[in-house]
Parts: sequence; structure tokens; C-alpha cells
Amino acid sequence: MAAGNAKLSTAFAKVAFSGDFGITWHLVHSLGEARAKELLLLSDVMTAQQPLDLGLLNRLLPAAELMSVTLQLAARRARWWPFVT
Repeated sequence: MAAGNAKLSTAFAKVAFSGDFGITWHLVHSLGEARAKELLLLSDVMTAQQPLDLGLLNRLLPAAELMSVTLQLAARRARWWPFVT
């Protein structure tokens, strides 16, 4: 999830790093090799709508609602774990 006014980037290339933290595997398997390379090598800044269109985000929310919706979903998910009361 992201706020509708968010800007996202892989940013690794801008600081002379290769993709890390599992992002290379995730992007290749989600988007294909060519698109993953483009995102990692160019590190363009995207509006929130672009990763949503690529399937990298599930939802765009107004910035004022992002935290409350995220916390609601986290609480919903936490109920599934037996050690959470």
C-alpha cells in the first residue's frame, strides 16, 4: 500500500549499488527480466500509480488514511497468529 501522493524508486543505481535485499529476485519474478533491469538500472522516480499499474502495490490510499488502514489490516492479520492476544 502507498499514499496516492507517494513517489517510489529503486534508487540503487543512483548511489552506485546493485539491487539488494531480495529486490532483484522479486522484480524479475513479478515483472520479468527486462522490466526489472529497467527499474534497477535507471532508478527513475515513479508516481504511486505506476507501481500500482505494475502490480507492485495492492492499494493507493489518501495520505490521511494510510496509517489507519494499514493498522486495521495489520490487526486483522495478527488475529490469525495463535500467540497474539
